[in-house]
Amino acid sequence: MGSVALCWENELGEAGTAELSEALGSIFGSVDPAAKPLFADRRSWAGARPELRLIVRDEAGIAGHVGFLRRFLRIDGTDQLVGELGLVAVRADRQSSGLGRRLLEESEAALRGLAVPFGFLGCKPDAEGFYLRNGWTRLDARARHPENATMWRVSMPDEVLFIRPVTAAVEDWPAGAVVDWNGLKL
Repeated sequence: MGSVALCWENELGEAGTAELSEALGSIFGSVDPAAKPLFADRRSWAGARPELRLIVRDEAGIAGHVGFLRRFLRIDGTDQLVGELGLVAVRADRQSSGLGRRLLEESEAALRGLAVPFGFLGCKPDAEGFYLRNGWTRLDARARHPENATMWRVSMPDEVLFIRPVTAAVEDWPAGAVVDWNGLKL
């Protein structure tokens, strides 16, 4: 399946950032051509910049990626620390190979290392089944965050939200209908 590495953002260096920029631009650009420019000029993030990355490489280069960022979300007035997952990507030729499942399995260890109570992510509705099959718990809540393109316009996109207990139980998640990022998504 390839080599797996956890890398702190400051350890990437110029060459690592450029390699990720190219790979993520290609992966996300193949799904949505409007996403490719987000990774221009050696930029390896689309919204908020990850602090930690999980990178899977094979003989063809970067095959999979997950970014992590510790942050507080606000759920109907309650602050909740999470390890947000974002930029979850699998190269087209590796999709349906089990690599996505492996990324999520490896993400569990990364979240434990970050010592957060929950993993958290938002995804498009067509990816919902993937996260459910891999043990993530769907929230009955809506997301609210600034749009990455404008940063001043707050929207409530059609996203499906998920949590994964790390050091807490699912029952410890605060009840609420709106999850506020109060910052750019990862």
